[in-house]
Amino acid sequence: MRIITRFFASCLSAYLLTACTFRPLPAENAHLYRIDKASQSVVRATPTSATLLVALPAAVPPYTNSAMIYMNQPHAVNQYIKNRWVASPARMLQPLFVAALEQSHRFHAVVSTPFAGHTDWRLDTEILTFEQDFIEDAHSVFKLNVRAELIDMVSHRVVATRRFLIKAPAERANPKFGAFAANDATAKLLQELVVFAIQASDAG
Repeated sequence: MRIITRFFASCLSAYLLTACTFRPLPAENAHLYRIDKASQSVVRATPTSATLLVALPAAVPPYTNSAMIYMNQPHAVNQYIKNRWVASPARMLQPLFVAALEQSHRFHAVVSTPFAGHTDWRLDTEILTFEQDFIEDAHSVFKLNVRAELIDMVSHRVVATRRFLIKAPAERANPKFGAFAANDATAKLLQELVVFAIQASDAG
């Protein structure tokens, strides 16, 4: 009886040791950040009956995924290992574009892709820069460079294009404060993008 008891005790100890050995280690230093800051101020405009389609922004490499990119020397692209965005910059920015344009009340409806219905306007954007830069300032600045164009969907012509280059300083030289600065830059972009869409649709 003692032999059987010892056998089962040995098996239990081996099982517990194996379970402890192969248990995943907690990722204590892994952090996810998101862009969710609204426009600095709501831009209002005269309402129209037009519908605006906001396309998913295009993005040039290396801003096509959730990697947090930083620059600490010219022409050298780096990414944080234990810090990432919750989604690609395009996926984070598109709903913010839609919300900011809706709040302007300029358009009867603001929709996003995929959308198969009729629209009067389409806003296309391209992310050219989305990174934390340590070259320009020791504490770093976040650089956001976006190209936008408004397209008349009736005539299928581009009525206006504009490039937005926005810099927001970070209080400290780390990814957390880089994410804070990215949100500040995005808030400013939203305000300028709404003004662009309103003025371009007026001119068009």
